[in-house]
Amino acid sequence: MILMFYLVFYAFLTAVFILSMWVMLQTIDEYNPKYADRLVNPGLMIRPKLDTLEIVYSINGQNATWQRYVDGLNTVLQDYNQSVQEHRGTVCPSGVYNRQDDFGEVINFFPKVIPSLSNTSITIRCFGRKIKLAVNETNEENDNLLGSRVYFPSTNQGLGSIDLKYFPYYGNRAQKNYTQPFVAVKFLNVTQNMDHNVECRINAANIKNQDERDKFQGRVIFRLRIDS
Repeated sequence: MILMFYLVFYAFLTAVFILSMWVMLQTIDEYNPKYADRLVNPGLMIRPKLDTLEIVYSINGQNATWQRYVDGLNTVLQDYNQSVQEHRGTVCPSGVYNRQDDFGEVINFFPKVIPSLSNTSITIRCFGRKIKLAVNETNEENDNLLGSRVYFPSTNQGLGSIDLKYFPYYGNRAQKNYTQPFVAVKFLNVTQNMDHNVECRINAANIKNQDERDKFQGRVIFRLRIDS
């Protein structure tokens, strides 16, 4: 009798729990979040991202020093392959926000462009910051040792560019074919055999990127070293 009592009792509790969850789920809209947090400042990240925020390899050594970066990039870029993008079939007009009035924004953030830099996109710039020399001296903003850079895509001013069409973000259900924006940076003539602390900042009128208490607020800092 005691066993039967506990069996019925726990079965009843389970049924009440399942019913409560079902009722709660009926109040949730799959496409319009009831509570959406506003993203005050977006962050940046490098790809490929390994265990640490650094890219260190030797150009004359065995390919083991740089092959993992190549493999990581190939994996990341699979979703950006032209055939994959054409198969997804979603083309958004450039230079304007991709508003979808039928859905609620999961991340309700609209970047404001800086007219002096671009009228249709927000920009990214990467530069050398606190470069540590071989003699353990530190030069502030010694950008020339990092060499020339080329951005893809870029603005007329030679800065990296992220189009407004990637904003706002409505979530994976509403935007199943959404692909995260990225900017590729090519370093043409980095000074070798030394550490470069590279900082990439995203520039917009409503993005803060100089808060020393938060190194990932509107920017990312990573170590770059190329040995000969």
